[in-house]
Amino acid sequence: MTSERVQRRIERLLDQAEEAADHRDWGRVAESVQMVLSVDPENADALAFQVMLENAGISGSGADSPSNTVGAD
Repeated sequence: MTSERVQRRIERLLDQAEEAADHRDWGRVAESVQMVLSVDPENADALAFQVMLENAGISGSGADSPSNTVGAD
């Protein structure tokens, strides 16, 4: 079980992923999701964002994921 501090961080990262997804900034989404899943591999929200990334054609790694390019046309 995660501590309160880590849980707050997870919530902030998920908020960041949500905001980035609103702007189709897939690189930022992927980065936030990877950080959440590194401490909570079964986090349902992060896994849902991961599916969103896959549907957008982006790998789960934020390092090589383009930002603001998928769906921009």
